[in-house]
Parts: sequence; C-alpha cells; structure tokens
Amino acid sequence: MASKVFLESGSMQLVGDERDVMVPHRLQTQVMRWCRDNGIRCELNYQGSQERWLIQETFKMDLWRIRDEQQRVLFLLRWL
Repeated sequence: MASKVFLESGSMQLVGDERDVMVPHRLQTQVMRWCRDNGIRCELNYQGSQERWLIQETFKMDLWRIRDEQQRVLFLLRWL
C-alpha cells in the first residue's frame, strides 16, 4: 500500500493509504450508520504521530478505509 498526503497544515499532515476515502468529519455518524445498514466493513484510518482528535479539529475531515474492493466502490458512489 502506498501512502498519500491528503491534506497539510503547517507541519501537520493527514496521511493515509492512497485507496482511503476522505469525507467531512461532520458526516461521521451518518457514514457509520450507512455502512452498518448496508453491510459495509469500514474503519476510520489515521496514520502518523498526531492524536486523532487534533487531526479532526485541524482538518475537519476523516479518512475511511474500506478493504473490500466492491464495498469501496459502493462507498465511493455514496460519499463522493
């Protein structure tokens, strides 16, 4: 898996796998509920040394990892 820098602010970076999907943090509950209701196995992904809350506060975005290719396609169709 190749890493990708999604966003930068000063010395902070939002880094994830290039296949991760970036969605606004304000939609986190809706994303989790939609994934649960549709049988999509997903997880929030944060790489790096910064604390999760600090990253969310700074960028106001979440990185979602969906490992199954078919499920990722459905996720992309819904959330992009």
